[in-house]
Amino acid sequence: MNEKSKDQQLKKLYDVLNAVLDYDIPKYAEMFKNSEYDYMENLNKIRTEVKMAYAKGQLPKLKKIQKDLVEPYKNDKEFPKYIKEKTGYNIMPFKELEKIVDEIIKRKRIATEDEYRDVMEMISELNVKNEPEKMNTLQKLIDEFERV
Repeated sequence: MNEKSKDQQLKKLYDVLNAVLDYDIPKYAEMFKNSEYDYMENLNKIRTEVKMAYAKGQLPKLKKIQKDLVEPYKNDKEFPKYIKEKTGYNIMPFKELEKIVDEIIKRKRIATEDEYRDVMEMISELNVKNEPEKMNTLQKLIDEFERV
């Protein structure tokens, strides 16, 4: 990956993560207002982690944070609209996963634990969508990865 492409990905992830962190502030701040859990303190810790990863150019770390933060919204139809409105980026969690898994299929090999988890998640999604052919292809990749 060239430096310009990496910088663009870093900027996109940084912008998207900050928008994700803002998405539910009103709801969660109110929900935890009278509890011992300090929602805003936790939110600020995550923001600091994102800021530091961005400053250090840690693309894999930002991708992992994004995956963790976006997961709860995968069925929220308003979430992608909010992200698009706030950042200008089109983010569709399933579409992102599909793109990653399609690259793995082209390569005919799962290379990392993260890719393994992505493929497992896609199998779950395809099971719901009833796409047995693609599921079989992915299951073969899983079997090969687990043998190693």
